Amino acid sequence: MSTDLIQIQTPRALAGIEANLDAINEAIATNISGGGISDFDLPRVKISGGASPRWIVPTLEGEETLERINGVIVFSRDTRVYYKTAFGKGSGKQPPDCTSSDGITGKGKPGGECSRCPLAEYGSAEEGAGQACKQVKQMFVLRGDLLLPEVVSLPPTSLKGARQFFLNRIQFPVDIAAARGPQALLEKPQVTVGTIHSVKGGEADVVILFPDLSQAGDAAYQRYGPPRDAVIRMFYVGMTRAREALYLADRASTMAAHLIA
Repeated sequence: MSTDLIQIQTPRALAGIEANLDAINEAIATNISGGGISDFDLPRVKISGGASPRWIVPTLEGEETLERINGVIVFSRDTRVYYKTAFGKGSGKQPPDCTSSDGITGKGKPGGECSRCPLAEYGSAEEGAGQACKQVKQMFVLRGDLLLPEVVSLPPTSLKGARQFFLNRIQFPVDIAAARGPQALLEKPQVTVGTIHSVKGGEADVVILFPDLSQAGDAAYQRYGPPRDAVIRMFYVGMTRAREALYLADRASTMAAHLIA
């Protein structure tokens, strides 16, 4: 499983939110009557267990398992969650007994100040040295053409890696500002990295196109007929983004389209 988070082009929802704000609000009002949207309404991206974990992404048809997900983290927060009966061991999926959306104040039973709660102490968990009230890092990720973000909840074992990731992201703009001045942070990037879907409608003087496919894309490409034709049309879109020069890169894996006869 690849859990690397890479820099990609701004998702369409962010790129066009100012121009389409009225249409977005109208669509939300039409489909969500009698109230707004809370974080509990947002779809959840899960992580499978086992030796080779994968991302489990919700779709209209069910769930899709992916090795990698690309998106923009629009918000993140440190939370806590406590189940008196371990999650999944009771009758059905029960809500947590106590939660904290900021990692500071708990709501429910026992509730109160998290730093003074005995359930937040190491050694309070039934299975050993862990905490009965778990620390969870929630990231709200906006992918591709999605209008609303999805929620990715990282378990306690991933908190150190997530913290290091965000610390590394802080260093990047600092290096840019030190080398080229603070105004460079406001300039439009000269190089855009993204999927073919993310650059629909856009153009560039020079385009470098990689033939590699996702697992779902490769499965479609291997099937003759409409599924394979859809993949070919997608690469046609990618090729026609170039105004002056198009470079076709070598494949990096066996899951790739044949762009050169």
